[in-house]
Parts: sequence; structure tokens; C-alpha cells
Amino acid sequence: MKKTLLFIAALVTALGAQAQLAITEVMSGESDKNHPDWFELHNYGANDIDLTGYSWNDDAHGGFSGADSAPFNGVTIHSGESIAVMEQKGVTDAAGFRTWWGLAASFQVVVLNAADPGLSASPLVPGFNRADSVRLWRTNLAALGSNTNGLDLDECPEYLVARADLGVTVASSLLFDPISGAFDILSTNAVNGAFASDNGEVASPGIAPGALPVTMHQLPAGQTATVGDTVMFTNGGTALPPLQFQWFFNGTPINSQTPNVSVRHHTAGIDNAVSNDISILVLSDIQRTNAGTYQAIASNGLQSFTNSAILTVNASPTPPSIVSYTPALTQGFDAYLGQAVNFSVTASGFPAPAYQWSRNNAPVADQTNADFTLALSDTNQTGVYSVEVTNSAGGTNLSFTINVTPKPNLVITEVMSGESANTNNGDVSGHNDWFELSNLGGFPVNLYGCRIDDSHNSLSAAHIVNSQVIIHPSESVVFVQNMTPDQFRAWWGTSLASSVQIIDYDGSGQGLSGSGDEVHLWNAVAQDADQIASVAFGPGTNGISFGFTLDPNFLDQSGFDGFTLTTNGMNGAFVAAVGGDIGSPGALINMPRITSFAPVPGGLSFSWFSQPNWHYTIQYKTNLLDSSWTTLNQVVSGDTNSMSYTDSAANAQRFYRVFLNFQNQ
Repeated sequence: MKKTLLFIAALVTALGAQAQLAITEVMSGESDKNHPDWFELHNYGANDIDLTGYSWNDDAHGGFSGADSAPFNGVTIHSGESIAVMEQKGVTDAAGFRTWWGLAASFQVVVLNAADPGLSASPLVPGFNRADSVRLWRTNLAALGSNTNGLDLDECPEYLVARADLGVTVASSLLFDPISGAFDILSTNAVNGAFASDNGEVASPGIAPGALPVTMHQLPAGQTATVGDTVMFTNGGTALPPLQFQWFFNGTPINSQTPNVSVRHHTAGIDNAVSNDISILVLSDIQRTNAGTYQAIASNGLQSFTNSAILTVNASPTPPSIVSYTPALTQGFDAYLGQAVNFSVTASGFPAPAYQWSRNNAPVADQTNADFTLALSDTNQTGVYSVEVTNSAGGTNLSFTINVTPKPNLVITEVMSGESANTNNGDVSGHNDWFELSNLGGFPVNLYGCRIDDSHNSLSAAHIVNSQVIIHPSESVVFVQNMTPDQFRAWWGTSLASSVQIIDYDGSGQGLSGSGDEVHLWNAVAQDADQIASVAFGPGTNGISFGFTLDPNFLDQSGFDGFTLTTNGMNGAFVAAVGGDIGSPGALINMPRITSFAPVPGGLSFSWFSQPNWHYTIQYKTNLLDSSWTTLNQVVSGDTNSMSYTDSAANAQRFYRVFLNFQNQ
């Protein structure tokens, strides 16, 4: 036992030694383009550290696999020293950096390669608080070679030394916030050593904050589990320098080679995560041999904490229970020909459960695993799919009801990305982004389980439609961010048809950008590239939506080529009751398209493609060079998709146009 304690103490010492470096300041938004991004690295330890072989990268540019180690060759950071690490932009050498900030010639500056990526001063993804991230590892890919032992190269928790997750800034550096765990405190001139550069930026290069004591927020707790289960232990806290972690099982270190074990390290402040450094130990398919004491050591080189938890493994026969399942849907949903449904269940029980998949209560041959993939090639595959999970102690089951259809013709037909009273923070006292989805096909479509992303084309971050929403042929529904249907109706007033379905959605990263963005829609079983509707658009005008202007049969789905800013009174657009916004939410408009001309006694008759129960204006001019049109008549289409009109005075050359004027209320 004494040897074990000495061994743990030695590992704690080694762990602390590598944890004494910290990124303490970052500047990502200068006041002009002639000065570089930079970050400050401080050595809180008592010993000098040779940085040769260390590597760094910017979060948006390739992670550990693309990290650069060349700038640190031959660089030593002394005990208590702060150094600056700068990109090349305008200022290209250490002397220029020192001149910029008025620093002593002894201040050490590491100059990155000219090709190194810069840091972002604004959110990389609309709706996210984090602008960018700096990461520093004590090794590099060339040194590791293929000997990565299955490590996640993007995080590489066994080698990650420091990470800074940045807030949004301009003309001031960012400092570590011990509450959020992110770099989101702006430097203030004459506060905590900050001063102005020769062109007015504010920062404190070379003046690092004092170390922050370790505060533990999450400790591993004892657990009881059954053979075959998955168990997680969590250890986390805040500190400066940041925490490093090491796990032990009955005194033996756990590493990436330990069977059925993974360790995930999460750094504070990432994408609004909890405000501490966290290490998560995951034990999968546990056996009786996994029972014992698990120790978690958290150290930043100045302080160390050791916490223990006991895992008890129940080996008594236990009937199976279903822990999770995919698709995670509790009601019937649509899936489309050409897709594959990936059914999966995770079950707990001892002895290990057996599985049998069935369709309409008839067992499916050879489908006896926890996963079952169903390739859809025929609408006759519609039915109830279920799985029986059994062992000697009992059994349970789970079922999925799917309706197999051809892929529907769903089109995003209108988008409002900039409202006249948008608060941009989810406060419904303002007005929020919305888009319109239309069914241009010939059969109803169930949107239950569909995923929506209006920010960064990420299926994993998409909002899930968790209710049965049926969209009928020629119907349009409105998806609005963080507004109830009643709030949306109050915004648009009585001109909004009472029959329009309005669906509220939210989620991390949601929100359309008025400077240009995308909207993507997947159904319940789709994969990333299998979108059922998608559109991208450029900068808009506050208070005016984008709406399509072409017959839907000719709509270009590669982008908003068939879209334009809406105009009040045209194509069904109207002015909202509050705020003066212009749009046509819920109105699917088949734009008038003249389909035939025919001479008739005393005039000319022509027909056009129409929308039932809408008002159309017919105009003409005798010369295309004339600046104005003359109105012949206004007609209502009635319950039909084709309209005709006869101009009995057409006894000379005339040019005609027909446009949709306004909806008949």
C-alpha cells in the first residue's frame, strides 16, 4: 500500500508540472488590420519550461491534427514569466510587437508562421457566445506519429496543456472569467495593469493575473450498476492555471489503453457549457471485475485534490430495461423511399439481454442484435417495427411505427431574417426570425421528428419537431423562433389567415442572420447530407421578408435565385399589424404565368396559371418603351387553378401582364 501511495504521489507531481502553464490573455479584435492577433502564455510554476515540441492551433482550423509546433522550437518560458505569441499581420517581428505596446526589449515574443490562422473577434456561428479558441499541447502529431492510442486528436486530453475559449471583442484584449470559465472580460485601461497601445487598443501584455485557487464543483459519486451497464464518473472544478486530471482504479492509473474505458476532458465555457474544467470517466460494458475504488486527481501544479468513489457491480439476475433508443420518437413518423432507418436500443440487464426485431409482430429473420437497419425500397414496408429484449430474468419491448412514402416535395418558400423590432436575444417583446415551408407535392406530409437548423447546417444541433404537424398539399406552415402562435398572430394581425399553422422552435445556435444565412430541414431518419429542404440567402433588408416569385414548378433549390424582397400588395404580401414588417406568411402563391393566347371575334383571349380565390390585375401597354401600364381590369380567380380573360378592345398591338394583387379576405 505504501508503494501505491508513493506511485500516486509521483504521478500527481508529474501531472502538476505540466499544468503550470496557462493562457492568460487573448487579443482577437484589433482596431485596424495592420496589427496582429496574439495571446499571452504565463508560467505559474517554479521551474523553467522548454516549449520545444509544444504545438498550438486555433479552434476553427483543424485541431490537433493541424497544430503547428515550429514557432516554439528553442523557446523557454521562465518561472513567473509571461510571453506573447503573435501571428503576422502588419507587424511581423518581435521588435514590432514590443514597439506597438511599448514593451521592454527583454519581453519575449514568439512569432507564428505567416500562414497561421487568425483568431475570430465575432461569433463563428450565429447565436453562439464563443468567438474562437486557442489550444496548446505539450506534444505534436509528428512526435506522436501513429502512437495515439485511439486519442481524440482534436482534444487529446492526455496532452492538452491550456485552452482559451474566447468571447466577442474589438480593440480590447480578453481576460479569463473565473465565473464563466471563458475569456470574456474586456481589458479596461488603467485597471489591473492594462494600458493603451500606440494606436489605442487596450491590453496588459506581460502582466498576468495571480493564480486562482482550485474550487471543486463536481465530484465523483459512488454508484451501483448491473453487469453490462455503462457508468460515468465526473470530476470538475475551476482554477488558474487550469486543471489537469488523472483517474485511478484501485490505485492503478487509467489511460487510453485501459479496456472498455474512455476519458473525456471538457474545458470551461465551451459553447455555453458549465463553468468549470471537467473530466468524465466512462466505463462501458462493465463486469464484476470493474467493481472497486475510482480515484480522480485534479491538479493545476499549485494545488491538488484527490476524490474517490466506489463502484458496486450487481451480478444478480436482473430483468432487462431499455435505457435509450434511436430514433428517439414516441409516435408514428414518416420515412421516405431510398432512405435507411437505423433502429437501435441500449438495454441494461444481467445476464446480457438477447434481441429480436419484428415487423407487425412477425420476427425479422437474422435481426437479433441491438441495432437493426431497414433500407426503404417499397411503401409496403409501412408498419410497426418492434424489438423484444429478454434474458433469463424477464423481458421488455419497444416499438416504432413508420409510414413509408415517396420523398415529398417540400420547399422553403419565404424567409424573414431581419425584423423591424428584433431583439436578437429571444425576448418575445420583440419579433423573431421565421421561415415558411410549403408542400408542393400531391400527398400530406407528417413533420413529426423533423430536424431544423437555421444557423450552421448542423444536424446534431438541429431543433426537433416533437408534435404531429401535418402539412397538406398546397399548404404552407410557418416556423418562428421563440414566439408562440398567438404572439406571431398578434404581430401580423388579421391579414394572416386563421388557418395557417405556426410552429415555435428554439435551440442552441438558432437564429437567422440578416447578413446572409441558410435554412436546412431533415426528416426523422435522415443523415447529414440527406436534406429534404434547404435554402441559402444573402443580405436582407430589415422589416422585409424574402419570398419566391416564380411558379413553384420552376423553383431553383440551389439557393434563393427565385426569391426577392417582398412588396406590399404584390404576390400576397401585406403589412404586419405591429412594426410595419412586410411579408406573406402562410401564403403559398402560384405566380400568374400566361399559358395561351387566342384571337376571338372583336379581340383577344388569354389564360394564365392561377391560385384559387386570389385577386389578379390585368394591364397592357401598346409600346414596351412606354414608362407606365394601363389597367384593364381586376378579377378574382375563384376555385380554380386556371384563369381566362378576353380583351374585346384588342384591335391594335398590345402587350399584356398579369400580376397577383392581394389575398381575398
